[in-house]
Amino acid sequence: MPQLPFAGLPSAPPPGSSYFISNALIVAKRVALGLEDPVRIQAGKWGEGHPVVDWSLRHRGAKIQCMQLRKEKKHPFFHEYISFRLDDGGCFRLDRRQLPAEQSPLDCAEPSGVAAYDTIEQIASLDDSMYNKSDCLAVTGARTKTEVHPILQDRSTNLNQESTLPTEGATTAWGVAPRFIQSSPSDAMQGSTIGDLQAYLYSMIHAYSARVGQYMFLLGCSAEVVERDIKMAMNKVWHQAWDQAWDQVPALSEHFLATKLSIQPFTPRPESQVRIQFNQNRDPSTSLLHWRQHHESKIIVTMQLRREQKAPFHEYVAFKLKNGSCFRVDRRWLSGEQSLLACTNDKGPEAYDSIEQIATLEDSTYDISDCLIQFDFSKFVDLDFLFDVFRAIASHKQAAVYTIRRFNCYFYAHTIILCTIHCAYGFWCDVWQSQPQHSLGSSSSHAVPHPRHSAEVKRTRPEFEMEESSFWDVQLVLSDLICTHGVRVEESKFTVGGSAKDLERSVKEAMNDIWRDVRRRVIRPSGRYQH
Repeated sequence: MPQLPFAGLPSAPPPGSSYFISNALIVAKRVALGLEDPVRIQAGKWGEGHPVVDWSLRHRGAKIQCMQLRKEKKHPFFHEYISFRLDDGGCFRLDRRQLPAEQSPLDCAEPSGVAAYDTIEQIASLDDSMYNKSDCLAVTGARTKTEVHPILQDRSTNLNQESTLPTEGATTAWGVAPRFIQSSPSDAMQGSTIGDLQAYLYSMIHAYSARVGQYMFLLGCSAEVVERDIKMAMNKVWHQAWDQAWDQVPALSEHFLATKLSIQPFTPRPESQVRIQFNQNRDPSTSLLHWRQHHESKIIVTMQLRREQKAPFHEYVAFKLKNGSCFRVDRRWLSGEQSLLACTNDKGPEAYDSIEQIATLEDSTYDISDCLIQFDFSKFVDLDFLFDVFRAIASHKQAAVYTIRRFNCYFYAHTIILCTIHCAYGFWCDVWQSQPQHSLGSSSSHAVPHPRHSAEVKRTRPEFEMEESSFWDVQLVLSDLICTHGVRVEESKFTVGGSAKDLERSVKEAMNDIWRDVRRRVIRPSGRYQH
C-alpha cells in the first residue's frame, strides 16, 4: 500500500477518546488510505445486519496469521491494544476505550464502571502509528472477546491480555502451542513458551494492581483484590468461550458426513471410509474384513498422534505402511442418531470409529492439523495388531460408546498410540499404575518408566519443532493431556458428577483393561505379533 505524504503526520488523541469526535486528521488519513470504518463491538443479539457480523462476513474464510499485544509509548495511559493480520493481507486492531461523551472520568472509578467502547478497525500494518507510536510486547496467533469498562478491573489491559492467550492454552499442558515472541528489555524479540507468556502477562497484571493499590483510599480497593478480580474475570471469559466451542459439536469433526467436502485428487485414489465394527463374537464386519484383506503391505513404519487446529481440537491417529500408503483412524459422534445431550452421560450413543486412506500423514481434507507425537518404528509392527486394538476397544463394556467426558476421540487416539508402542517395544506391564496424576505440572509417578528409545520417539515442542524423546517422556505427555481434559470437563457444563481425578482414573483404568485384552491375544515375549 503506497504511503501518502501525510500518513506519517503525528496525531495523538488521548487513548480514552474516540477518533470520530477528537481528531479530524485521523478521519482524513483513514479515508485517504482507503481503510474500512471502525466497527463497535457491543453485547446483544448478533444477527444479520449487526456491524460485527457484517465485518466477519466481509472476511469470511480468512485466518489469523499473526497477533500482537502492543503498548503505546505516550504517557500517562500507555494504552494497550491488540493488532492482528489475516491471511488475506488485512491488518486490524482491537481497542477498549472510554466513551468520549462520558461526563466525568471519575465515573469509571466506581465498581459498576461505564459502558465500554470496544472497537475493531482496519490499520495499514501491525505497527501502524495512526494514534500513537507503540511497542510490541508479545506475538502469537489466537483470538477471543470481552465486555465492560471500569478503570479498576476491566480496562484495556484486561481485554488485550486475555485476547493473546491461545485457544489451546486451556486444553493442553503439553502438545502443540503457538510460538510466542516476547519483548526483552533490549527491544529484541525472543522465543517463549506458553508458560513464559503467562508469567509475563501475570507480572504485568501484578504491576498494574500494585499501581492501583497506591490509590487505595481514593479507589477503595487493594492491589490483591484488583489482581484477583482481573484473573477471575479472565477465567470466566475463557470458560464461556470454551463452552461456546463445545456448543458447536457438529464441529467434533463429524462434518466428514457433509456433501461439500473439497478432496484433493491424488494417485492412488483414496478408498471410501470404512467403519470399524465388530459383532458380539468379536468378528469384524464384512466391510472391515475386506479392507484388511485388500492391503498386501501390513507393516506399519510410522504412526502419529495428530490434533486439528480448529476448536474443539479433534485428535486422531495417522499411520503409514511400508508401501507408502497412509491412513487415519478417528472416533466421532453421529449427530443424526441421538442428541448431543446423550453424549454427556456415561452410556452415550454408539461411537462411529472409522479408518480411511489419506494422501499423506499431514492430509488436511477435513481440517489442518498438527503432529503431537510421532513414532518411527524400527521393530516389526503388524497392521493386524492394530485390528486387535480396535477389537479390544469395541469389546470394552464402557469404551464402545461415545461420551464427551471419557470415551471421546482423545481416549480413542491415546489408547491406540499407547497399545501400539507397548507392542513395538515389548513392554508387558500395565500402561498406567493405579494412582493418577493429582495435579498439572507435577511429577507423574503413575507413569511406568521404560528403557529409552530416543531415536524412534518424537514429540512436539511448543515451537512446532519435533524433539527426540524417550518412551517415558511420551507417557508423561499423554498423561498430562488426559489430566488436563479431566480438569477442563470438571469445570464445564458437561460434568454431571465426579471430579477430574475420578475421570482420569476411570480413563486410565479403561486403557489398562484394553491393553491387557490385547496383550493376552497378540504378544509374544519377542515383541512380535502372533497370529
